[in-house]
Amino acid sequence: MHTVDRDTSTDRQRQEVTGLRTSSGYLKWLPGQTWRVTYSMYIPSSLKATTTFTHIMQMKQPGTGSSPIVVQSLRRVNGAQTIELQLPISGTLIGRTSLDPLHDTWTDVDFQIKVGDGSSGSVRWILKSGGTTLIDKSRSGVDTFLADRVRPKWGIYRSLGDTSGSLQDCHLLLRNLRGYQLV
Repeated sequence: MHTVDRDTSTDRQRQEVTGLRTSSGYLKWLPGQTWRVTYSMYIPSSLKATTTFTHIMQMKQPGTGSSPIVVQSLRRVNGAQTIELQLPISGTLIGRTSLDPLHDTWTDVDFQIKVGDGSSGSVRWILKSGGTTLIDKSRSGVDTFLADRVRPKWGIYRSLGDTSGSLQDCHLLLRNLRGYQLV
């Protein structure tokens, strides 16, 4: 992503991909289902946490104008660079850890979501680097559904309103992306 790139909303940048497609279309993540996604990500030191929003994974309801259900974000907290998982509609922080050990190395992500309306949903988020677990947080009794279905997206989606000077040309690498429907 280059700093001159703009989304249709000119106050932000977006370079994302959706996943979990089949030959007949997208897999439908529906209420009552539990999904697990595992992958490895490489966050170069040029991709920094910001004072506004920098999302690198989102779970959303399809369609324009819908709010994200779950976001994995790079956020500055009291000046420190962090990575976090949040449920933005309720403002529920699932977990947060330092971004510094993740820069310029491959990190394994293990994300699980039970799709549920009201308080029938749950999430679990695990980050591992070099065999060391950096964070393993979960929360049940949360809302993880808006309408229609849940759709996962990966990439960089960030605001241009950052005040820390962190915005620069950058990229994000993903590999070994796998999705599983759990029983």
